Amino acid sequence: MTASEATHAVVTADGLRLEVRNFLTQQVHKERFRPAVDSWVTGWDEEFSQLLGSLGYLGVTIPIEYGGQGRTYLERFAVTEELLAAGAPIAAHWIADRQIAPALLTHGTEAQKRKYLPRIAAGKCYFAIGMSEPDAGSDLASVRTKAHQVDGGWILNGSKVWTSGAHRAEAFFVLARTESVETAGRHGGLSQFIVDLRAPGVQVRPIHSSSGEHHFNEVFLTDVFVSDEDVLGATGDGWAQVTRELSFERSGPERFLSTFPLFSAAFDDIPVDAADHEAGRYITRYSALHKMSHQVSQLLQAGIPAGTAAAQVKLLGGRFEGDVVGWIDDLAHRTPEPVLSADTSELLDAALVQRPGFTLRGGTTEILSEVIARGLTDPRTRLADSLGVDPDLTGMIGEVMTKAGQRLSSGEPGQRQVAWAQLADLGLVRLTGDPARGGSGAGWAEAAVLLESAAVNDVDLPLVEHDLLVGWLADRLSLEGLEEITSISIVGPDGRARNTAWTQGTELALVVCSDPAGGTRVAYAETDQIEHISHGLLRPHHADIRVDLDTLDWTAAPTSIVEELRLRGALARAVQMIGAIGWVVDSAIAHVNERRQFGQPLARFQAVRGLLASMAADAALATAAVASAVEAAAQGDIGADPTRVAAVAVAKSCTGHASEIVVRNGHQLHGAIGTTLEHCLHRHSTALLSWRNDYGSASYWDRRLAEDAKTRPHGSLWDVISSN
Repeated sequence: MTASEATHAVVTADGLRLEVRNFLTQQVHKERFRPAVDSWVTGWDEEFSQLLGSLGYLGVTIPIEYGGQGRTYLERFAVTEELLAAGAPIAAHWIADRQIAPALLTHGTEAQKRKYLPRIAAGKCYFAIGMSEPDAGSDLASVRTKAHQVDGGWILNGSKVWTSGAHRAEAFFVLARTESVETAGRHGGLSQFIVDLRAPGVQVRPIHSSSGEHHFNEVFLTDVFVSDEDVLGATGDGWAQVTRELSFERSGPERFLSTFPLFSAAFDDIPVDAADHEAGRYITRYSALHKMSHQVSQLLQAGIPAGTAAAQVKLLGGRFEGDVVGWIDDLAHRTPEPVLSADTSELLDAALVQRPGFTLRGGTTEILSEVIARGLTDPRTRLADSLGVDPDLTGMIGEVMTKAGQRLSSGEPGQRQVAWAQLADLGLVRLTGDPARGGSGAGWAEAAVLLESAAVNDVDLPLVEHDLLVGWLADRLSLEGLEEITSISIVGPDGRARNTAWTQGTELALVVCSDPAGGTRVAYAETDQIEHISHGLLRPHHADIRVDLDTLDWTAAPTSIVEELRLRGALARAVQMIGAIGWVVDSAIAHVNERRQFGQPLARFQAVRGLLASMAADAALATAAVASAVEAAAQGDIGADPTRVAAVAVAKSCTGHASEIVVRNGHQLHGAIGTTLEHCLHRHSTALLSWRNDYGSASYWDRRLAEDAKTRPHGSLWDVISSN
């Protein structure tokens, strides 16, 4: 290993991200490029690609022996995000670096690797992709380009369309049929070839976009000879190879960052008083998609199939990018006075032109929904899968919560107390408590597994309040009183609090109040000291309350306690929502596969599969956001670090928005039976509708994110998003 290689080897993904960010900032200041939207499609700049290659920013995952950096997919993800967020001109090398190199590493011969990989890593080899055809766009298996074997190679005839950069690239991968459908089936008999775009018989015709720009092409192949040495992988394995390539194509950050340069510039142009929850919602979505795409990179790094997850990123990202452009266009015209700068307006115009393609390229929204719906037979990702919790503990918690849920659903009197006592015997009601004070000493990750499982099984007990809120505060302030089931209420100076959970049905409540003198105080209140003004319909144990503050025995507490409690409560509710969301998704899948109408299962109808895909994708997005927030909270007090606060804000916002979609689609898919008392759907949907507003609604957290981002220097919005 050379000294340069050794230096690169010790740079972490975060360090590499910062290095690339600083480099790109310098390039913008030098006016080497102007940030652009869709720069991975429109920004063809071979000199810039070669500069990136010389700095080791291309071929990141290509082994050193083939001229690459020998790094991980996660490090490549960091580099790619930075390039996209900056709007750098990266179209020249994009396809070669994104999917050609991984395909060559997996399926290529040694000669093919030696021929192409070093030049791809150097930014000097440019590829296109030959998949789509005039009659085979979304239905890729119906390709008509044919290859028949001759002495020493193959003869290809057919055409490809929407081949980005084919007029500039040196070669492209061609998917062609080498056996008939009758012989091999639709997904069999397909093979891939590496075709020289300057070879005899290759004709490239331009396709101009509505703006007049030339990025796409139609490529005609007439008796094109391809040697045996240029067959990619095994003949007949083309479908499996292409499917794997699509995971790289669909899951990358380009699916949601193409228009980020526009959003960043527009956010800087927005007056401070306009930095409301609308802007915050987009910041939240960017952050969550960043986390979700990062998770797919982890799957790819581990060699785990990621087709469904990649399709979810593409589905959500494509829609989101269009929404971003639409919102900014509306924002720019809400008043007669100009809101956006001239440069930002130029970016907006470009984005409006590109917008129709966001939900088409890489797979249409409808086809992606089909891919996702088919993949819903796979086990759903749970928080435990992302948090690295001991599988034995996860299994034990699952078994215990299943039994507890069955006990509580029986409707027999006293079952809540019995279930609580059983959980207490197992150390689960004080799971995160200080062992010296009777707790089990676990952390946020284990608590998340417990709360998710409790929500899945409808174990309606004050686990959040007793352990993560009261228990945490009691340990922090050395308070006694945890022998009894305890709830918590944060009240105002008048002793009132809205929508407080579990102040009825528990023996005690810990009341937290801001002192008029500027401090904070806490005190235990007996049930008969709390006046319940009104009760919630969604959750019977939620109520508006009033406490006579003069009757309580107060203990002084740090002012920061109130904010920390709200943050912990928000994260705990987000975790519970993930459990309930998961149950609704799973129940809907089971129902539409069992319920038959018009002689077939409901799951056979495309409209039904579209609803399933939408709710499953948003559930996956929320799960990624919550897992990231739990990991952040495990590092220490949430309020002590703005990054942790932002992670919790993203988690609570994402689960709030996802709950709206999941509840709506879940009830639509279950039909009338889901609205009845006898079906348990209502218990999960009402929980979601209640929890989404506890400790701040989605709009509240969106607004907080926007307000925080507005306090940062101009141009630093990406720092906020990528650090979460």
